[in-house]
Amino acid sequence: MITRAIFLDVDGTLAIHGEVPQGNLEAVRAARAAGHRVLLATGRPRSMIAGLLDLGFDGAVASAGGYVEIAGEVLRDGVLEPDLAARAVRVLLAHGVPFLLEGSTALAGPAADVEHLERALQVVAPTGRPPVTPLTEERDLAAFPTSKIAYFGSSVPDARIVAEIGPGIESIPSSIPEIGPGAGELFRAGLSKADGLAIAAAALGVGQADVIAVGDGPNDVEMLAWAGLGVAVTGSRPEVLAVADAQVAGPEASGLAELFARLGLVG
Repeated sequence: MITRAIFLDVDGTLAIHGEVPQGNLEAVRAARAAGHRVLLATGRPRSMIAGLLDLGFDGAVASAGGYVEIAGEVLRDGVLEPDLAARAVRVLLAHGVPFLLEGSTALAGPAADVEHLERALQVVAPTGRPPVTPLTEERDLAAFPTSKIAYFGSSVPDARIVAEIGPGIESIPSSIPEIGPGAGELFRAGLSKADGLAIAAAALGVGQADVIAVGDGPNDVEMLAWAGLGVAVTGSRPEVLAVADAQVAGPEASGLAELFARLGLVG
């Protein structure tokens, strides 16, 4: 039997607002029981997926590729370079944009925005995460070890924020519409989930051709294109569907159960 490494996006693919439907959970367990490796591949930081990992996964690519963990061993835990983090914080503060600093073990944000940030996080991660640490000083915000910065309710175009921060940064719109307009993520230029998949697959001894990736958001494009089989959730954005080899129903229909059966991944 060929062992497959299956990487699952969380929001809109595996789970609904952080909750995994029973059908999807049973599919994951059945695939693992059949000898395959199943991992999370999410934009969320490690600090926001502890509860999901406890459900039974072989590891995770988190922070959109910035963090990789296999069977409890951390293979990558990257953070923004100090100068880049300082420039990003300075621009977001100047525009009054609420933002969340996402670390592998903790979350932080401007003290004045913590209530706003907690309300936003209740939509996607009501449980299983640390509270947002309030920081008052710009220097403390810039020094916080963050792999990615999420922002909310911005009236400033993404392109302007990126241009003002300068070299080394990219942005992507949030893939969770329930958070509201003006939400997105800032991350190190060139970083993608595909980077994390490559590291994890190599550690597992699984070749690229035997990697399956499933996702629905703009931050899934690179990993779907990289995987031997890229599967997009039906109804995903056009750019996601364009790189996919197949489609699957969303978590509200426990689509992974049907997909895993279709691919012969479960007994």
